Amino acid sequence: MTQALQVDLSGRRAFVTGSSRGLGLASARALARAGADVGLLGRQPESVAAAVTDVEQHRATPGQRVMAFTGDLATTEGVQGVIADATRSQWDIVVNCAGVAHPGALAEIDPADWSATMAVNVTAPFLLSQALSVPMMERGWGRIISVSSHSGLRPSRGSLAYSVSKAALQMLSTCLATELGPHGVRSNVICPTIFLSDMGREFWSDLDVLSGKIEQIPAKRLARVTELADVILFLASPAADYINGAVLPVDGGLFAGRPAASGVTLANLDEAELSPNQR
Repeated sequence: MTQALQVDLSGRRAFVTGSSRGLGLASARALARAGADVGLLGRQPESVAAAVTDVEQHRATPGQRVMAFTGDLATTEGVQGVIADATRSQWDIVVNCAGVAHPGALAEIDPADWSATMAVNVTAPFLLSQALSVPMMERGWGRIISVSSHSGLRPSRGSLAYSVSKAALQMLSTCLATELGPHGVRSNVICPTIFLSDMGREFWSDLDVLSGKIEQIPAKRLARVTELADVILFLASPAADYINGAVLPVDGGLFAGRPAASGVTLANLDEAELSPNQR
């Protein structure tokens, strides 16, 4: 898909977590197309290497660097290892895109799953922001962009740990905005509703259930991953210099209110991203 948003990030460096696939990878492509050097972080060296090859094809100029980082954000030791590698460079933009979900109601949640959810979704963004924001403040310019979820704005049935972690990520982002804002660093968070990343396709393979969810969205479709990446690109751009502490729903109007039913029926998963007149 052609990149719709025109942004110039030449000379900037962007570090993107969870960027071996899904929204993280789409965001890395968008940042590379805008001229930024990009650091990709994932857990598996093979997946990260493949993502580097992918993102290199989207560079605005051949001289841009696309760098590979590996590490497990589920442990403090893993995050500290990532920080040790990442701080060898200075980053202007950090995109906290890595996330995990362990579905379950209160009585079903394993404490280990709770801890893993908080580690990846909250603690890792905190530690990375703490370390990587220092040179941003010294230079007087920076962006920290975190990917939360609509589930962090409104409880989502069966996703207690995930919803709590995403609400905490939103508060972390706004706290960073107030503390880092005077130093030229902007911190914002986006809250998508369902989108068909690899994880989304796994969770929402039941077309009848997904159709019911789309019924609740005024736009009557899901966001495309590229649309979400465009929002991240905008928040990274100079055009967003006066946007700080925003908690931005990117949900087709879901948070604004649920419309009357209109009989959404999906023939396949890809139709979930199409407008009603395109199905």
